[in-house]
Amino acid sequence: MFKKQLEADLQAIFKVKDVRFCAAAETIEQDVLCVDTASVRSGAQAGRAWARVSGTLAIKGTLKKNPSGFLTKKLYEAPEELLGRFWFSGKETAVLTPMPWEIKAYQMDFTYFYEEEYAPVKGIIEYAKLFWRFIIGE
Repeated sequence: MFKKQLEADLQAIFKVKDVRFCAAAETIEQDVLCVDTASVRSGAQAGRAWARVSGTLAIKGTLKKNPSGFLTKKLYEAPEELLGRFWFSGKETAVLTPMPWEIKAYQMDFTYFYEEEYAPVKGIIEYAKLFWRFIIGE
């Protein structure tokens, strides 16, 4: 529900080539933002669906491309309308990597607030009509 929008927002904020939903320790790729979701709380009401996603962002790279403070710097450069959907801890911490003299990794906690329009099918007859349209290919 929220993953595509979260991915697009993070790419716009941090200007990275890709976003992966995994822990930083699970990937060896550089310059890729790793998103490790710790908890997802979601719900729906008439007309809208929402989710609150908490977790950790991390990025690995060489010291030249990924110096300490990279994530914080990108947050200061990001547009306000994107940052309004997030809460960031504001504190970057180093992540232990297999080759700490060459590859550096930093992480930061975040919470993402997602909301979208939601229009569930009303009643079994409406569901049957939709299912029939799907079968006949309309």
